Amino acid sequence: MKNLVYILFSLIILFGCAKRGTPTGGPKDSIPPVLVNASPKLNSTNFDSEEIRLTFDEWIKLDKVQDQLIISPPLEKSSYEIKPLSGVTKKVFLKFLDSLAPETTYTINFGNSIQDNNENNPLTFFSYTFSTGETIDSLYVRGNTKDAFSQESDEFISLQLYRVDSLFKDSIIFNDKPTYISTTLDSANYKFQNLKEGKSLLIALKDVDNNYFLEFSRIARRVGARPKMLIRYIRESYFGANDDYARLTFDRRICYRPTRNWTIPGIEDTNGWRAMDTQTGLNRPFAGYIFELKAMRDSPRWMLELVERFNLTTTGFCKYATAWRLETLFRGFEYDAASQNTTATNNSI
Repeated sequence: MKNLVYILFSLIILFGCAKRGTPTGGPKDSIPPVLVNASPKLNSTNFDSEEIRLTFDEWIKLDKVQDQLIISPPLEKSSYEIKPLSGVTKKVFLKFLDSLAPETTYTINFGNSIQDNNENNPLTFFSYTFSTGETIDSLYVRGNTKDAFSQESDEFISLQLYRVDSLFKDSIIFNDKPTYISTTLDSANYKFQNLKEGKSLLIALKDVDNNYFLEFSRIARRVGARPKMLIRYIRESYFGANDDYARLTFDRRICYRPTRNWTIPGIEDTNGWRAMDTQTGLNRPFAGYIFELKAMRDSPRWMLELVERFNLTTTGFCKYATAWRLETLFRGFEYDAASQNTTATNNSI
């Protein structure tokens, strides 16, 4: 009897082992990489090393690190290099190819670029901070961004802080790099950390060229390019109650002023501005406003009804071209309205 029980028990085990199925492989890895060592150490002071070495507890890869890496205060991309840019590794190296500013706290934010090799779990907003001075600056500013017109949030907004001190000018955003930079990445939130005490100017930009929105102006200065014309006007914008993708705008008090420098005048500066919304400027028998209807896709019904009710027709008006046309007339040139050309009669521009 004992033998019979033993045989039956063995058969049950054998049949159970032979049952078909798919191995689960265990729970999915959801844990991001962990930094196990940094050389020099995090929050080091009197930093004088030429290289930073970061070691992680598992194999990682860098995903779009050149796009996500934020160094604040900003450094030229040619002044450092990061390795490896491809493949898997447990160590990340950042080498400085140029000298750093003295008595300055630097923060290197990797965004979401550090990911484990198996499940792509990101080490979110990992940052490395150090100071070339004796102390680490500890103040911070945080907030969120919204479009001033649509009141909607967008992602990958570049935030820039400029120190307001005795050297500050309104044109600083055209002439100098920001003191600190940050980004919202794929959210609407931002945070500046390790800031020095003091007053700063904060601007938010959609950094479409990945090289700061104002880099063009700085390059222009290096090659000797100069601004020629300033345009300013007051704009009123209206959106439909249910159609935020369409709007109408009224532009009034449209003025221009020739310029040779990079300074942006304040609203209180009224010297040298010349009106453009005149009969001559508009090429109409009357002065008036510039009225525009704008839609990002098919025009909504209310906009079509507006066009039909007031018998509106399409026309064009380029503020910049009109400014130059009026300036040539102001300087004594003859203007051929048919060919849109000017002929010099007295002075050259």
